[in-house]
Amino acid sequence: LSAPPPPPAIPSPAPSVSELASRGAPSPSPSPSPSPQVESPQVPVGAESQTPLPAPGAAVVAAAAPVRRKPRWQVQAEVFREQWLPRPVPLVGAIMAVVGILGGVGLGVGLRVLMAGESSTARTLVIRSTPAGATVTVDGERLPGATPVMVDLDLDDGPHTVKIALAAGAPSVRNIRLTAQDRQLVITENLQSTGTVRVETRPTGARILLDGRDVGLAPISIPSVSTERPHVIEARRPGFKNATTPVPVDRPAAFLTTLTLEPLGRSGGLVLDAPVIADVEIDGVPFGVTSSTPRQWVPGKHVVVVRSPALGIERRSTIEVPEKGTASYYFAF
Repeated sequence: LSAPPPPPAIPSPAPSVSELASRGAPSPSPSPSPSPQVESPQVPVGAESQTPLPAPGAAVVAAAAPVRRKPRWQVQAEVFREQWLPRPVPLVGAIMAVVGILGGVGLGVGLRVLMAGESSTARTLVIRSTPAGATVTVDGERLPGATPVMVDLDLDDGPHTVKIALAAGAPSVRNIRLTAQDRQLVITENLQSTGTVRVETRPTGARILLDGRDVGLAPISIPSVSTERPHVIEARRPGFKNATTPVPVDRPAAFLTTLTLEPLGRSGGLVLDAPVIADVEIDGVPFGVTSSTPRQWVPGKHVVVVRSPALGIERRSTIEVPEKGTASYYFAF
């Protein structure tokens, strides 16, 4: 008989960390898991630029690429490209539509302006003549009736010719130019060989000369002034500057002109006062209102009119302005 086999040996438990610490032994560290060893071949000197090749049969472990965050501007640029650059056709179409609309508006305005310039405009013509009964022709087309004439015509902008003629005598020809604002045209023509010219001056009493010939004191009506050529009216009065005005050929049968004379530099003081405020005229020229303040006027004798429309009172008097000093006049109502 053989002896029974000995019982298997029971391994003693490994000491704990506290026991090892009490014994002064170093703490056991966890053994690293076995990893395949990669044996790199030695690189000879001078061959650093060559890439080393792994050993045959060895496992190659690739290192993970580092993760980099994009800057904010780059992210915004990518978002902008994704939203707009993939759709160029609608954007270009919208731009072309806007350009087309603007071009169409401009073309329409230009066509309307062009059509307005070429189309006729209704205008009212009023033509009078002295004496009446003259025929009127516009651009070679005779108007019905005789002067005075008022008629509506469709006339283009630009030059036109109006001819006014009596049965006996040379016609009068007017060359006119119409614009878009000319809706009504009034023409007055004197077909007589002479006419009357009335001259008024401020102040009154000036000496009147017609073409250098003395015809009297203003106000005055000068008869039989020819219409064949222009004339010149001149007014003269002591203490005032001379004034002149032309008398045109194309004028009505009764022509009125008024000349205002400016006083010379020499003047005297004048006070015109009254118990109430009243209008004042000196030689027919407005002189403001009554006041106790001295004012300047031409030296010499003058006719003063003081008028109060509210009271219905008017006073007329002859005064004299001195060359030196001040003259005061009080009008008692």
